[in-house]
Amino acid sequence: MKTLVKGTFSSTELPCPICGVSLLPPTPNICEHLVFYLVHGPVDDPFFEYLHQDFSILPDDVLETGGQKRVAEKHNLAVYVLDEEDADYPTQIVLGIRQDPH
Repeated sequence: MKTLVKGTFSSTELPCPICGVSLLPPTPNICEHLVFYLVHGPVDDPFFEYLHQDFSILPDDVLETGGQKRVAEKHNLAVYVLDEEDADYPTQIVLGIRQDPH
């Protein structure tokens, strides 16, 4: 499993990379693969839209240099860093995804 995946999302499509459930903001569906959903907007401070109850991390843990890879390896996750592709002021979404949720 790749631990760090970079990509894009659009304002009309943001599926879970494992099961395909829509994770579009502002109130995403939560699937069993999702561990965290961090939103880093152009003007707002980064915040977790969702953080699984078993995890205790801060936005800075994910956004600091090398943080995404460290979080991925420490928690055995795939971390998806997705930039919005169709906005004047794009948002970045960082997803922590478990391949096997059990």
